[in-house]
Amino acid sequence: MSRREAEVLSMLEQLLDVEDERRAALLDELTDGQPDLRARLEELLEIDASFHPLLDADALDIDRALRGDVAPAPGDQPIPGYRIIRELGRGGMGVVYLAERTNVDFVQQVAIKVIAADAHQDMLAERMRRERRILAQLRHPNIAQMYDGGVTAAGRPYLVMEYVEGE
Repeated sequence: MSRREAEVLSMLEQLLDVEDERRAALLDELTDGQPDLRARLEELLEIDASFHPLLDADALDIDRALRGDVAPAPGDQPIPGYRIIRELGRGGMGVVYLAERTNVDFVQQVAIKVIAADAHQDMLAERMRRERRILAQLRHPNIAQMYDGGVTAAGRPYLVMEYVEGE
C-alpha cells in the first residue's frame, strides 16, 4: 500500500469514527483545497454506506440471525420437486443439503443451498438473485452447474446446483 493510500484510509477511518453531523465539517477540514481527495473520500463513504448493517453487527448477533430453523428432516419437501436426503454442510450463510428430484421421469441427485437468516432476509434474497444470475451464465468443468432457484414456502432463498461428490 502506498503512503498516499494509507493516508486516504486514515482519513476515511477518521470520518467513519465521527457522528454524521460532524462528518461534513471534518471532510471540509481534511480535504481543504484538494478536490480529488474529497471526491475519493466521498466515494469511499458512499461505498461504506451501501453495506448492510449486518456487517457491523456483533458476531454473536450474526450467528443467531444466521442459524434460523432451516433444517428440514430427511424426506421433507420444503422445495417443490425435490426431496431432502441429508445435510451436506453448514456455513455462514446457510445450509447445503443433498437432495433428489422427485420427478419420476428425471432422477438426479442435487445440492440445495438454503439461506438460514431471518433478520436480513431482503438483503440475502437480493444477494441470492445476483448469485443465481451469475451462476446461470458460468460454463466450466470445474464449476458446479446451477439448475434451479427460488424461495421456499418459509420465505428462504435457495439455489439448486449440480451435486459434486467430495470436499
